[in-house]
Amino acid sequence: MTPYDGSDVVLEIDTTTANTATRSVYANMKPIACLTSNSFDGQRSSQTVTNKCSGDKEESQPSTFSATFGIEGHIEKLTVDEAGDFDNSKVLFDLFKDGTVFFAAITDATNDINVYKEAKVWISSYSESYPTKDVVTFSATLTITGDVYDAPVTP
Repeated sequence: MTPYDGSDVVLEIDTTTANTATRSVYANMKPIACLTSNSFDGQRSSQTVTNKCSGDKEESQPSTFSATFGIEGHIEKLTVDEAGDFDNSKVLFDLFKDGTVFFAAITDATNDINVYKEAKVWISSYSESYPTKDVVTFSATLTITGDVYDAPVTP
């Protein structure tokens, strides 16, 4: 067995496919340039239930699901050619500022289903840091709305 190296896992976004679609069009996905880390975090809340059958015992049932993608990276200038292949922090800031819903996926180069997560998202937080004599960085939280898919669309 071979463990994954996190540097092989990227976050890609699709801002072209209409957000009324169920899934993204993979050909429209572009990786975010120069990420230093990305993550998926999911939570399921619990609902406590008591009824005449349970007596004085509370029963916990799974309730609502919520999840986010988290990303951190370096703010990079992109040439015209690079902008055709990558999105950068400016694209993310514009999506955040406008409250745009779009598609995002965490994947490796082979779209291996072991690390694949895809969902419709919107950016709920965005920050930039400009330290003196150091690399300028950004971070963002992409809040997932709707289903999370754990395998790419097969053609």
